[in-house]
Amino acid sequence: MNGLLIYDRFEAERNRWFAAHLIDEFARCGHLLQLALAEELHCGVVGGRPVLDWRGETVRPDFAVRRTPDNELARQLDDMGIVAFNNSRVCAVCNDKMASYRLAAACGLATPESWYLPGDGSEFKLPFPFVMKPVDGKGGRDVFLVKDESDYASAREVLKNRRHIVQRVSGRPGRDMRVWVIGGRAVAAIVRIAPDGVFLSNYCLGGRAEVCRLGDGERQLAERLAVELKADYIGVDFLFDRDGLIFNEMEDAVGARMLYDLTAIDPAARFADEVAGRLK
Repeated sequence: MNGLLIYDRFEAERNRWFAAHLIDEFARCGHLLQLALAEELHCGVVGGRPVLDWRGETVRPDFAVRRTPDNELARQLDDMGIVAFNNSRVCAVCNDKMASYRLAAACGLATPESWYLPGDGSEFKLPFPFVMKPVDGKGGRDVFLVKDESDYASAREVLKNRRHIVQRVSGRPGRDMRVWVIGGRAVAAIVRIAPDGVFLSNYCLGGRAEVCRLGDGERQLAERLAVELKADYIGVDFLFDRDGLIFNEMEDAVGARMLYDLTAIDPAARFADEVAGRLK
């Protein structure tokens, strides 16, 4: 079968090795996967039906591997009957932190106290310190630990016109756990630790990572979310709290650098095998 691997231009360049490896692994499984930039794909409705244009030609791939947060494109693929990994609901929920918290709470997971602001200039504050971050943020960008009025003014200036969240500080700041789930099964867990004096633990921002044993607790929680979403390949992040794990967020187009750097697990190969089994 022929499929499209969809990245936006920036992420395609940033993940060049992983994209090429995915293409190779899908070839091993007997499927042709072609890289398509989201900027070159256009969704339309022509003659009463949804269509997809790629570089000036109407295309209908057998399947798509979607590595972009464009929910309109994700919905278009679903409406065209194109099997997409991940599906549009995964895209909609994982790329909206408030939707993620609602789903996690509905699935019985502990979640941090979080309040939504629509980016219309309205204000909402919690007692210092608290966190402010965009609803659709990724990679730790524009996440603020607000410790006083000066921090609040700086964060508000960045986020006031964006949908964002005001959140009570939970767990142990600067430390979290990511669990990778492929085909509904948790395959690995890694703890991320921020440098001294730094709030964010993201690996891409200089955080340190350590492989940890994948316990039954985090396995069950992460798999519960993946099964509910019918997700094919996601990351689930947890905060550490004295009473147990607290759900933090989910990553739709989750990265894999930590797995390749620290383990012998090949998520691209496992993902390709999972998709190949679904396409039979």
